[in-house]
Amino acid sequence: MRDTVKSYLPTCDRKSAISTLKCWIPCIDWLPKYKLNFILPDIIAGVTIAIMTVPQAMAYGHLANLPPVIGLYTSFLPALLYTFFGTCVHTSLGMFALVALMVGGIVNNEFPNKVNNMTISTAADLADLPEVQLVATLTFLVGLIMVAMSLLQMHVLASYLSEPLISGYTTASAIHVFISQVPPLLGLEGVKERSGFLKLPYTLYDIGSHILQLNTASLVLSTICVFVMYVGKNYMNPQVKKLCPLPVPLELIVVIITTVLSYFLGFKNHYKMDVVDHIPTGFPKPLVPKFSLMIHLLPNALIIALVVYVITISVGKLFSKKHKYTIDPKQELRALAICQILPSFFLTIPSSVSLSRSQVVAQAGSKTQVCSAMLMLVVILWAGPLLEALPMAVLASIIVVALQGMLRQWRDCIPLWKCSKYDFFVWLFSFGITLIWDVSEGLIASLAFIIITVIVRFQWAGNTTLNRIGNSELYRDKMSYSYGEDHDQKILVTSFNAPLLFFNCERFKENILNEITSNNASQPCYVILDASIISAIDKMGAMTLVDLQEELLNSYQIQLFVAAAQDDFREMLKRCGVLKKITSKFLFPSIHDAVLFASQELSAKSRDEKKKKNGLNIISVRLQIV
Repeated sequence: MRDTVKSYLPTCDRKSAISTLKCWIPCIDWLPKYKLNFILPDIIAGVTIAIMTVPQAMAYGHLANLPPVIGLYTSFLPALLYTFFGTCVHTSLGMFALVALMVGGIVNNEFPNKVNNMTISTAADLADLPEVQLVATLTFLVGLIMVAMSLLQMHVLASYLSEPLISGYTTASAIHVFISQVPPLLGLEGVKERSGFLKLPYTLYDIGSHILQLNTASLVLSTICVFVMYVGKNYMNPQVKKLCPLPVPLELIVVIITTVLSYFLGFKNHYKMDVVDHIPTGFPKPLVPKFSLMIHLLPNALIIALVVYVITISVGKLFSKKHKYTIDPKQELRALAICQILPSFFLTIPSSVSLSRSQVVAQAGSKTQVCSAMLMLVVILWAGPLLEALPMAVLASIIVVALQGMLRQWRDCIPLWKCSKYDFFVWLFSFGITLIWDVSEGLIASLAFIIITVIVRFQWAGNTTLNRIGNSELYRDKMSYSYGEDHDQKILVTSFNAPLLFFNCERFKENILNEITSNNASQPCYVILDASIISAIDKMGAMTLVDLQEELLNSYQIQLFVAAAQDDFREMLKRCGVLKKITSKFLFPSIHDAVLFASQELSAKSRDEKKKKNGLNIISVRLQIV
């Protein structure tokens, strides 16, 4: 017993301990390799990311129905921690529109009558706001869920979120974010925030019922801001990139200009425009999560944890493939857990990776994100009051322009129709259900749908008739290979293109019987099952082979052979007692071995029949002579 336990425990020598430590804390590996010529790209990328992040973080903080300064907190500490614990060099952790929208929905559901006052006197007073306490607890719970996922090796769940599902889901989510920003773009007051089924139609109805109350100044300002940033991003920056790898910080330019104009022209008092107002300086006092809220927040935290992990892994794989290095999904999950749990004590919302910020990091050739995090700290500690006159319409404009990449993903569904109808309907369903329902419920429904499609593919999997390819020992689909040679018609070689499990075993049996009965030319004497594709089999699948063997022998006098079975397949047959009826004599290591054996059996039967026929002829002749 002791030796058995030891065999499952890793060796604890110095080399393996250092390797494990580097796996859990990747900075131990790359920090000694850091070179002096990395400093300049890191500074350039850090300044660019900080300039880009400040307005976006405040905008997404407003989107989350929280004081905008919460977005600044979320863009500092998680990014700093990820630098030391993450495995992807180019991902930028911080605020993300989809997560901010989900958090905003939770805050709205918990505090439906909350006065939309985004101001606070000091950073220390932030912890007294009930919505901030709620979100800090939510962030802590998201981190705990990621810890549980890491311990249970549940990072494989992310594989169920296919690219079509993510594309359709995020496209519909982007529309939700866009519609949520229409009231601040138009300067509308009193528009109720909706949630649940048919959220978008109800929200559009509420906007239409308040449309006569729009603020003309807000409309004009937001129109100008959206136009300038859209034209700059799509037409000016591509030209600038030919001369400089870094884009023009349009968001920061717009923020500075509009803040100055708002301060001197009195946008708040003269034009009745909503502005950010007081931004507390300094770091907030730590807040202990309210454990009494955790059970209530658990469903939402599960969804957010899954979204954050999937988005982070997707972006990480994109850049690791492009720059030829590998990321560790297990360590990414551990890093994200740390980046949620520790910052949650300092009033952050769940952080996630942003593709747009990560692209800037990659273009600048950055190796770490320490510089950008330090510059964010400078803004938090001292520069916040300079942005107090910033109009809310400008923050909404920044969010709307930032969504254009996600909104353009609708183009993904067009080539999917030609490539895979399954993937097309996954995209269409995830887009449609998220659009007519809500972001959280849409993800759950999309996951359920894609699991159903996987089950349907396995349940309705078909059999394929195989032919020999030339003079080789390979057997492939005769419909796909026109140069395949027909072997003896008395031998039927077939394969089943799915695991053989309880929900498709009857169809598997029916397919083979139908193939035998539909062949009017000649009935085979042997059926050879290519089991190499059958990756899994359960007890019902194993017993179906016994039933098939008995029916083939009793009704059609056909012998069943099983070829190229995997070790797990053979082990299951052994445990279920199948090998007592389908003996090892009829299990072959390859299809060709089974065909050769069947051919020899047919030749032997043919010789016996000839001998028998010749014997009958001799007896007949002798009788005639007599």
